[in-house]
Amino acid sequence: MVVILHRQHSESSTGAAVDLDGDGVLATWEREYHLTPIYLDAMASVLAAHGVEVLRCEGRPYSTWHEWACQEAAARPGVPVAYCAAHLNSVPGGQSLSWMFYDRRSHGGQRLAEHITETMTEAGFCTRAPAAAYDDRTDSDAPWLYNPLYTIRGIYSGPANLSGVCLEPDTVQHLATLGSQQAITRRLAHLGAVMAHGVLEWLRERAG
Repeated sequence: MVVILHRQHSESSTGAAVDLDGDGVLATWEREYHLTPIYLDAMASVLAAHGVEVLRCEGRPYSTWHEWACQEAAARPGVPVAYCAAHLNSVPGGQSLSWMFYDRRSHGGQRLAEHITETMTEAGFCTRAPAAAYDDRTDSDAPWLYNPLYTIRGIYSGPANLSGVCLEPDTVQHLATLGSQQAITRRLAHLGAVMAHGVLEWLRERAG
């Protein structure tokens, strides 16, 4: 069983950023690109402890890494491979919100998102039902669903043993309510460990 953890955004495009500790300075560590590795490290630790092969990548262009992920999955026929694109959400108001996105064409991606969501709900996190991302920016009901699709779009073209999900386990605005860098680190590490158990459930289901 294999899990690919992709730290998305980049040094030049760091994603959501908030003055998390309230000191009036937007520090490097307060940017999405520098926060997601905290939960990715926790995920990798839990997965490796359960015998899962963990592959990691980072940055752009996403399409290049999607192609690489497809090649890695193709080299392991019959072995379940989960691809996880790492993000944090940005929602005004400071509320906590965990939301997983999958390519609406992918049943495997849907099940992966569902397993992660279920484990997070059981752990007491505020979650939304997994959302199906799709390429229709003219859809007046949800034009924003194109953005999550961009993070995983190339995965669907890979072999049947590969499925992808976009992780958005919390909002940066909620992290800002926690009071300290240490508390934020603990929160993200906990999120990562819980999400890893959801991924494990998916891997076991796919392995049959």
